[in-house]
Amino acid sequence: MNKKLIAITLSLATLATTALAKDFPSDRWQWFYSNNSYTGKVDLQTLHYDADTDSADAWAVWERLNGVQDLLQYKIYFNNNTMYVGQYDKFEQGSDAIIKQGFFGDTHTPAPSSGDEQLVKTVSALVGRDKIIADKKAKAQELELERQEQAKQQKIKQEKKAKALKRQATTNRILGILGL
Repeated sequence: MNKKLIAITLSLATLATTALAKDFPSDRWQWFYSNNSYTGKVDLQTLHYDADTDSADAWAVWERLNGVQDLLQYKIYFNNNTMYVGQYDKFEQGSDAIIKQGFFGDTHTPAPSSGDEQLVKTVSALVGRDKIIADKKAKAQELELERQEQAKQQKIKQEKKAKALKRQATTNRILGILGL
Protein backbone atom coordinates (compact mmCIF):
# COMPACT_ATOMS: atom_id res chain seq x y z
CA MET A 1 0.00 0.00 0.00
CA ASN A 2 2.81 2.42 0.89
CA LYS A 3 4.56 1.80 -2.45
CA LYS A 4 1.35 2.62 -4.34
CA LEU A 5 0.88 5.80 -2.33
CA ILE A 6 4.48 6.87 -2.99
CA ALA A 7 4.12 6.14 -6.71
CA ILE A 8 0.86 8.12 -6.90
CA THR A 9 2.41 11.01 -4.96
CA LEU A 10 5.45 11.11 -7.24
CA SER A 11 3.24 11.00 -10.33
CA LEU A 12 1.10 13.87 -9.04
CA ALA A 13 4.21 15.87 -8.11
CA THR A 14 5.61 15.37 -11.60
CA LEU A 15 2.33 16.45 -13.21
CA ALA A 16 2.09 19.48 -10.93
CA THR A 17 5.67 20.47 -11.71
CA THR A 18 5.05 20.17 -15.44
CA ALA A 19 1.77 22.07 -15.27
CA LEU A 20 3.05 24.94 -13.12
CA ALA A 21 6.56 25.40 -14.46
CA LYS A 22 7.83 28.01 -16.91
CA ASP A 23 6.55 27.07 -20.34
CA PHE A 24 9.03 25.57 -22.82
CA PRO A 25 6.65 24.63 -25.69
CA SER A 26 7.45 21.71 -27.97
CA ASP A 27 7.19 23.81 -31.14
CA ARG A 28 10.37 25.59 -30.01
CA TRP A 29 11.94 23.25 -27.47
CA GLN A 30 12.80 19.69 -28.48
CA TRP A 31 13.25 16.94 -25.90
CA PHE A 32 16.62 15.19 -26.02
CA TYR A 33 17.17 13.48 -22.66
CA SER A 34 15.42 12.30 -19.50
CA ASN A 35 16.37 10.38 -16.40
CA ASN A 36 14.77 9.96 -12.99
CA SER A 37 15.83 13.47 -11.89
CA TYR A 38 15.42 15.78 -14.89
CA THR A 39 14.48 16.25 -18.53
CA GLY A 40 16.55 18.17 -21.07
CA LYS A 41 15.18 20.20 -23.98
CA VAL A 42 17.08 22.21 -26.60
CA ASP A 43 15.90 25.48 -28.15
CA LEU A 44 15.46 25.00 -31.89
CA GLN A 45 15.31 28.74 -32.61
CA THR A 46 18.75 29.63 -31.28
CA LEU A 47 20.82 26.75 -32.69
CA HIS A 48 23.76 27.87 -34.78
CA TYR A 49 26.55 25.82 -36.36
CA ASP A 50 29.88 27.25 -37.55
CA ALA A 51 31.57 24.86 -39.98
CA ASP A 52 34.85 26.81 -39.92
CA THR A 53 35.30 26.19 -36.18
CA ASP A 54 33.21 22.99 -36.07
CA SER A 55 31.26 24.40 -33.13
CA ALA A 56 27.64 25.12 -32.28
CA ASP A 57 25.75 27.53 -30.04
CA ALA A 58 22.74 26.17 -28.20
CA TRP A 59 20.42 26.93 -25.31
CA ALA A 60 19.06 24.05 -23.27
CA VAL A 61 16.67 23.81 -20.36
CA TRP A 62 16.95 21.18 -17.66
CA GLU A 63 13.55 20.64 -16.03
CA ARG A 64 14.16 19.05 -12.64
CA LEU A 65 11.70 16.85 -10.77
CA ASN A 66 11.69 19.32 -7.84
CA GLY A 67 10.27 22.03 -10.15
CA VAL A 68 13.47 24.01 -10.62
CA GLN A 69 14.38 24.73 -14.22
CA ASP A 70 17.89 25.61 -15.33
CA LEU A 71 18.24 27.42 -18.65
CA LEU A 72 21.84 27.27 -19.90
CA GLN A 73 23.80 28.67 -22.82
CA TYR A 74 26.28 26.26 -24.43
CA LYS A 75 29.11 26.46 -26.93
CA ILE A 76 29.82 22.94 -28.22
CA TYR A 77 33.21 22.17 -29.76
CA PHE A 78 32.76 19.00 -31.81
CA ASN A 79 36.39 18.68 -32.92
CA ASN A 80 37.61 17.99 -29.37
CA ASN A 81 34.31 16.89 -27.80
CA THR A 82 34.11 19.67 -25.22
CA MET A 83 31.42 22.10 -24.25
CA TYR A 84 31.54 25.53 -22.70
CA VAL A 85 28.73 26.42 -20.33
CA GLY A 86 28.13 30.15 -20.21
CA GLN A 87 25.10 32.02 -18.93
CA TYR A 88 22.44 30.32 -16.87
CA ASP A 89 19.03 31.33 -15.54
CA LYS A 90 17.23 29.43 -12.80
CA PHE A 91 13.45 29.45 -12.59
CA GLU A 92 11.28 28.20 -9.74
CA GLN A 93 8.18 26.12 -10.21
CA GLY A 94 5.22 28.17 -11.39
CA SER A 95 7.14 31.36 -12.13
CA ASP A 96 8.63 33.15 -15.12
CA ALA A 97 10.77 35.21 -12.75
CA ILE A 98 14.46 34.34 -12.71
CA ILE A 99 15.46 33.38 -9.17
CA LYS A 100 19.15 33.09 -9.94
CA GLN A 101 21.22 34.25 -12.87
CA GLY A 102 24.88 33.82 -13.46
CA PHE A 103 27.75 32.77 -15.59
CA PHE A 104 29.48 29.40 -15.29
CA GLY A 105 32.45 29.91 -17.60
CA ASP A 106 33.08 26.18 -17.44
CA THR A 107 34.54 24.05 -20.25
CA HIS A 108 34.31 20.30 -19.83
CA THR A 109 34.06 17.01 -21.70
CA PRO A 110 30.59 15.49 -21.44
CA ALA A 111 30.47 12.35 -19.34
CA PRO A 112 29.57 9.14 -21.20
CA SER A 113 25.82 8.42 -21.30
CA SER A 114 25.04 11.78 -19.67
CA GLY A 115 22.53 14.44 -20.57
CA ASP A 116 25.39 16.64 -21.80
CA GLU A 117 26.62 13.90 -24.15
CA GLN A 118 23.10 13.49 -25.51
CA LEU A 119 22.84 17.27 -25.97
CA VAL A 120 26.01 17.20 -28.10
CA LYS A 121 24.64 14.34 -30.24
CA THR A 122 21.24 16.00 -30.61
CA VAL A 123 22.65 19.40 -31.56
CA SER A 124 24.97 17.72 -34.07
CA ALA A 125 21.99 16.01 -35.70
CA LEU A 126 19.75 19.10 -35.62
CA VAL A 127 22.31 21.38 -37.30
CA GLY A 128 23.17 18.71 -39.89
CA ARG A 129 26.82 18.61 -38.84
CA ASP A 130 27.58 15.17 -40.31
CA LYS A 131 26.34 16.23 -43.76
CA ILE A 132 28.16 19.56 -43.57
CA ILE A 133 31.41 17.83 -42.55
CA ALA A 134 30.97 15.19 -45.27
CA ASP A 135 30.28 17.89 -47.88
CA LYS A 136 33.29 19.87 -46.67
CA LYS A 137 35.54 16.78 -46.91
CA ALA A 138 34.18 15.93 -50.37
CA LYS A 139 34.83 19.50 -51.53
CA ALA A 140 38.37 19.35 -50.08
CA GLN A 141 38.99 16.03 -51.87
CA GLU A 142 37.62 17.47 -55.10
CA LEU A 143 39.89 20.51 -54.78
CA GLU A 144 42.87 18.26 -54.04
CA LEU A 145 42.16 16.15 -57.14
CA GLU A 146 41.91 19.34 -59.21
CA ARG A 147 45.19 20.56 -57.75
CA GLN A 148 46.87 17.24 -58.54
CA GLU A 149 45.50 17.33 -62.11
CA GLN A 150 46.76 20.89 -62.58
CA ALA A 151 50.18 19.88 -61.23
CA LYS A 152 50.21 16.91 -63.61
CA GLN A 153 49.29 19.14 -66.58
CA GLN A 154 51.95 21.66 -65.54
CA LYS A 155 54.57 18.88 -65.38
CA ILE A 156 53.55 17.66 -68.87
CA LYS A 157 53.89 21.21 -70.23
CA GLN A 158 57.32 21.58 -68.60
CA GLU A 159 58.47 18.23 -70.02
CA LYS A 160 57.22 19.21 -73.51
CA LYS A 161 58.98 22.56 -73.24
CA ALA A 162 62.20 20.87 -72.09
CA LYS A 163 62.01 18.40 -75.02
CA ALA A 164 61.38 21.25 -77.48
CA LEU A 165 64.37 23.18 -76.08
CA LYS A 166 66.51 20.03 -76.31
CA ARG A 167 65.41 19.46 -79.95
CA GLN A 168 66.14 23.09 -80.75
CA ALA A 169 69.57 22.84 -79.12
CA THR A 170 70.29 19.64 -81.09
CA THR A 171 69.12 21.28 -84.32
CA ASN A 172 71.28 24.34 -83.62
CA ARG A 173 74.29 22.12 -82.89
CA ILE A 174 73.80 20.16 -86.15
CA LEU A 175 73.35 23.40 -88.10
CA GLY A 176 76.50 24.74 -86.44
CA ILE A 177 78.47 21.64 -87.41
CA LEU A 178 77.20 21.91 -90.96
CA GLY A 179 78.02 25.59 -90.93
CA LEU A 180 74.57 26.65 -91.72
